[in-house]
Amino acid sequence: MLAVLKSGGCYIPIDPGYPEERIRNIIADAGVFFLLKNNSNALLLDDDELCFVNVDTFDQLIKSPMIGNPLSINDMDDPIYIIYTSGSTGIPKGAINKHNGFLNLIDWYTQDFNLNKNDKILIYTPLNFDLTQKNIFAPLLVGATIFLVNDGLYDPSLIADEIYRNKITWINSTPSAFYPLIESDYNLKKLESLRYVFVGGEPLFAKRVLSIHLSNPRLKIVNTYGPTECADVCSFYTLTEKDFKSQHVYVPIGKQIKNMNLYVLDDNMNKVKEGEIGELYVEGVGVGLGYINNKEITNQAFLPNPFDKGNNSSIYKTG
Repeated sequence: MLAVLKSGGCYIPIDPGYPEERIRNIIADAGVFFLLKNNSNALLLDDDELCFVNVDTFDQLIKSPMIGNPLSINDMDDPIYIIYTSGSTGIPKGAINKHNGFLNLIDWYTQDFNLNKNDKILIYTPLNFDLTQKNIFAPLLVGATIFLVNDGLYDPSLIADEIYRNKITWINSTPSAFYPLIESDYNLKKLESLRYVFVGGEPLFAKRVLSIHLSNPRLKIVNTYGPTECADVCSFYTLTEKDFKSQHVYVPIGKQIKNMNLYVLDDNMNKVKEGEIGELYVEGVGVGLGYINNKEITNQAFLPNPFDKGNNSSIYKTG
């Protein structure tokens, strides 16, 4: 990933565990030219238009490394990565995110919560998942340490062991992947080193995380919201003592991060009054460039921004 960005390119993470047909569809849809792989996930792809780069041969390349540093050729509005949606609402689409939107996200993630060189982040979410991207780059920018769980099936006991063994301070996952970590007292005792847990991608239930709040009161749990199309996180909410005592079903998605705005609009894209029902729209530097090679669907979701101040920006219709 770092090498692709250093070369000026845009990366597309693809899970090698996907069915081969889905992988072929992503490669074709995005117009991929370079495909990085290794021997353990060598796909049966015989495409003359693809340039295969086997990372298992890099040991030969680094014996005579290039000394020069490549020139930076990207603009802030250039694509940085493309994440393909799950396809739960139809055919998977490749959402294009840009450098400045991702940089804004990383700035919020590191500065607002003081991510620093003493932190240790455990990544146990898939590398092709949108929320994973910030957990790779943010720690590298501040000197924190990244730990990766070995590839394989999701195992809460294994993850708890890794947190305990390495004194992990920071994790980020979906609520459904976090709940199993705290369902047993045995696992809870292994999580005392955590200072931040970020969750997103699904509604969060405060009652489901009460056990870790009681066992580790200094731990901050942050609920985040944001579509893949808008650089992952647009808004956040840090749980308070009141939330654990509240009878509300869901934890709020909170307020927007800096340089982002959220609006609830009616069918005519006018702001609704408090208490009225509308649709959520996202505006700001994090709004992406649309869907790769899919102008029709892009135009349905990325609309001219009625709140624009002369920058011809888009506003994202979340649905």
